[in-house]
Amino acid sequence: MHATPCAVIANPAAGGGRTGDALGGLRDRLRSLFGDDTTLACTERAGEAGDLARLALQQGARHLVIVGGDGTVHEVVNGICAHAEALVAQVSVSIIGTGTGCGLARSLGIPLDLESQLAIAQGTHSRRIDLGRVTLERSGQSRWFVNECQAGIGAEVVRRTSRSTKALGGSLTYVMTTIPLLFRYPNQAVELVLDNAARRSMPVTGIAIGNGAITGGGMRLTPKAVLDDGLLDVLIIKGPTILRRLMDMSRVSSGTHIGSPGCEYLQARRVAISSMVDVPVSADGELVGALPARFECSPQALRVHCPPNR
Repeated sequence: MHATPCAVIANPAAGGGRTGDALGGLRDRLRSLFGDDTTLACTERAGEAGDLARLALQQGARHLVIVGGDGTVHEVVNGICAHAEALVAQVSVSIIGTGTGCGLARSLGIPLDLESQLAIAQGTHSRRIDLGRVTLERSGQSRWFVNECQAGIGAEVVRRTSRSTKALGGSLTYVMTTIPLLFRYPNQAVELVLDNAARRSMPVTGIAIGNGAITGGGMRLTPKAVLDDGLLDVLIIKGPTILRRLMDMSRVSSGTHIGSPGCEYLQARRVAISSMVDVPVSADGELVGALPARFECSPQALRVHCPPNR
């Protein structure tokens, strides 16, 4: 039995409602693994997971089991960082991935089957991973991100998939949303600064800022990203022609697109992106605003349970 007081934060809407159908049996299973005093809190509205996490920490929990997808993890991390920052170093997080994307779980090497996820959540092996932070300059608001941020076409995909049921599953939903955009999404002029390098101006289809290697739907947009190396991986998608966009898209699932002349791959601790036009920005599969924005890495800020070989 896990010695640290445990709280389960569950999003019944993740994965098209499948989580809600399974929570009855999962409740008893989790309590048998983590103890009868384990609390289970279910979200009823968007953004509530962060509030529930903060309340759990105030009540003494130090191990948070997150049942949901990347969006639920994003909410929990932002909740504890914004309202219980002094406790973050004492907290460990486990993931029971039930969402459509589950990019962070895949980046951590967590298997998709429930039994393996429960064993990892109950186990003692963990690692401290980096967190990213995006600051939207127009509003001055900041959001923490765990796995990835996107600006441009990737964030527009997030905007559109958030309106859909995602009944086709994560990978197919993202692909079916992205392909039509490849034909009509405009290249947009941006200015980019990495660390202390010179400012660069260029037209781009999109930019991905990766902390983890795998994004929602299993896409390997930033395949070289390592969750605890203190760096953000930056993929610049130039998309000069529709044919090049389609060719690069076909290679994203394998990560081989980064060798394409239509892409540029870099690493940095800090990234600043600005534009004179409206370019959307997403974080962990959640739309958060628009450019201009700053992105920075906070090294080894969060302890996460993962398989022993990761």
